[in-house]
Amino acid sequence: MYVERFLPFIGRCGPLIRYEIEKGAVRRYADAMGAQDAVFYDEQCAASSCWGRIPVPEGFYKTFDYGKVPGLEEVQPQAGLIHGGDTYESFKPIFVGDVVFARNKVVDAFEKLGRSGRMVFLIRECSLLDAHGDYYCRSLTTAIMKEELFTAGLQLVKEKSHLLSKRQPLQALLSPAALQVGDELPRLALPAIGRAMIFRYAGLVDDFNPLHTDDQAARKLGFEKIIAHGMIGVSLQLNMAREWFGTSCRLQKLSLRFGVPVYVDDVLESSGKVCALSYGQAEDTVECDLYLHNQHGQCVSTVHAVFVIPAHTGV
Repeated sequence: MYVERFLPFIGRCGPLIRYEIEKGAVRRYADAMGAQDAVFYDEQCAASSCWGRIPVPEGFYKTFDYGKVPGLEEVQPQAGLIHGGDTYESFKPIFVGDVVFARNKVVDAFEKLGRSGRMVFLIRECSLLDAHGDYYCRSLTTAIMKEELFTAGLQLVKEKSHLLSKRQPLQALLSPAALQVGDELPRLALPAIGRAMIFRYAGLVDDFNPLHTDDQAARKLGFEKIIAHGMIGVSLQLNMAREWFGTSCRLQKLSLRFGVPVYVDDVLESSGKVCALSYGQAEDTVECDLYLHNQHGQCVSTVHAVFVIPAHTGV
């Protein structure tokens, strides 16, 4: 039945993903999980403890992306899976500064017939290894897939996966050699600014100012609702340079100023104008002003940027 599509993957691993354990990430996780022990926050405290270094808190292994087993997504529904449970085993502690390698491996797949129908159980081993291939820890994670996911949902997932598989490295829309000073850069639409994006960024930069996270607090400060960190829009805007000039484009200089705030759910559009051009044997340089507008036509930020692109390639 449905389990047969998973049987060829048993024993198959995904590629190793390298991580260096960062102090800030450990602190954020410990704080989010309510871990008050100073050993997670204070280097001197950790040095005088039995650990001698800052260890990672229990459960930290869940924060890693263990990657994908090649081909598995093509046969596995990507939504509606039930988390059936974990078993976890630690072989040696992980400390701040350690380099670990995450790996995803399929270890078993089987079917059961329950009261709600036929179900497929997929067991994966998510492990963290050292540079010699020895375990730091491993967990066995069970995903349960009900029959309805295969009879109704898998077709939609295949279509989605098919679309995603068509993604290619960004190709340059513009070549510096074909530009002139004063040329307008094409307008490009950016993703809507959602709450998840704001909260993810807050976690990355450790900035949970209520202005960005609490609608009521934002209103008390004179805003309609929470506003995005200014650099979210700017970062998205700078991403557009890759669409204009290709994946080899790199930012050399940047200056910026902010206009009206970016609210959650705003839909933004980026545009720009070429200010200066210079050409060299190895690299071309494009200096431009970039503008970010919201759905009301208001300017939310202006960026003056210098981009360097491999000469006359536009890629």
